[in-house]
Amino acid sequence: MGSEMCIRDSHQSLEDIAIMRSIPGLEVIIPADSSEALRALEYALEQDCPVYIRLNRNQIPDLEARSDDEPLTRIRALRSGCDVTIAASGICVSIALKAAEILADYGISAEVLDVASIKPLDISTLSASVARTGRLVTAEEHSIMGGLGSACVEALAEKGIAFRLRRIGVRDCYTESGPYEILLAKYGINAEEIARQASALMS
Repeated sequence: MGSEMCIRDSHQSLEDIAIMRSIPGLEVIIPADSSEALRALEYALEQDCPVYIRLNRNQIPDLEARSDDEPLTRIRALRSGCDVTIAASGICVSIALKAAEILADYGISAEVLDVASIKPLDISTLSASVARTGRLVTAEEHSIMGGLGSACVEALAEKGIAFRLRRIGVRDCYTESGPYEILLAKYGINAEEIARQASALMS
């Protein structure tokens, strides 16, 4: 049984961010598209410390490119909103933008944050957004333990900011192989689930 579990998990990194965040001096970057992936490589080559870059093997929609003076380590707001903050990384950034469109149809204004750098984390931008909305949904293609959601909650708790929370990601379970989109939907990593969880925070 132990060997089977290792084989099932060997090609799906769903705990890597949690592990890499815990290594002293190691920075963690999760690009949201090809443009950010290039920026991440350029950034890593300029650092004196090791940098872990997490890439997705599947096709990711291109987003609006960062400006030259916008550091990769800074959280950027791809959509402004006042009711709920959706902080996402990697493939989940484009999914979060779709969720924001769904929420807009229900009269809910969602701010979508592209969190490319998990470590170091841009606490200032994150705190300002959550302090304004009072609600946070984190979305990641990773276990909800130890990844983006955990990093955000830890930082906000230390700032003493009161907010309501929902985390989108893989729960405490082993996953399986299959078509990418189907698996994302099965584990609730899609626009509909993000929108549903964000709506639940409004009640």
